[in-house]
Amino acid sequence: MCLHFLEPDKPDTRVDAVTLSYQLGVILLSVHWRKYTIGRMSYYVFHASPISRERIHKGSCQHCNYGTGQPGQDKTGSANTGWSKQFPTVAAAQQHMNTKFPNFKDTGPCQICKP
Repeated sequence: MCLHFLEPDKPDTRVDAVTLSYQLGVILLSVHWRKYTIGRMSYYVFHASPISRERIHKGSCQHCNYGTGQPGQDKTGSANTGWSKQFPTVAAAQQHMNTKFPNFKDTGPCQICKP
């Protein structure tokens, strides 16, 4: 089964029903996860290996965006930069920071959200 959508750039775009249901499922899970997370305090660690920097952020921080980063930020999944999993406390995020990249010199809390 195919669903037919008209887009300005592509007048004859066909989307497979399985692909569409998968995409909608991902969107719904994302919305549910954010709704659940926003009500709770959460913390994330951003690491940038090339410059030996780590920062703890509140999930609600404009730089963190609940571990997804800023819009347009490179999210290729390279090991050079990235976001950690969610932590319930600053202490847990700090422990992760100290064990994951112990040799980083520039570490600490975000100066914007001040966790």
